[in-house]
Amino acid sequence: MLQNSCKMFNVRKMEERDEDAVIALLNQSFPHVGMTHEKLKRRIKNGARFFVAESCEGVIGFVEMRIGRYASYLRGISVKEEWRKKGVGTALLKRAIAEAKTSGVKCVWLKVRAANIDAIRVYSRFGFFIRKEQEHRKFGRIYIMKKKLET
Repeated sequence: MLQNSCKMFNVRKMEERDEDAVIALLNQSFPHVGMTHEKLKRRIKNGARFFVAESCEGVIGFVEMRIGRYASYLRGISVKEEWRKKGVGTALLKRAIAEAKTSGVKCVWLKVRAANIDAIRVYSRFGFFIRKEQEHRKFGRIYIMKKKLET
């Protein structure tokens, strides 16, 4: 349950002090990844950018993205269950899109399980559209979604 004094949150770049919380949330939401400190550091070294949503409870969500030469790739977004449907995921998505725009890329890509209707609805509201559908060996049917950025 949310405490009355803890309804506010902010989104910021991940710092080293956030790593344990991000790893725990990442492994809870995406257990197939088996995230460790070593894997996280390797991802960051290879260009991954992480932003966290933080409340008085600590880290309550994160978004991971990678920015390439022409496009940005949203690799994962997760929010603690008790904070869902409170604008946290939306704020993280806005931050990732803003980061992509600032970097000068032309579009943002992401993959989402076809069964994740809530996420697809949010992505669609932000201008993402289904570019391709495919079968994934672990996750079944997934959508590859794209958002074009204004230049």
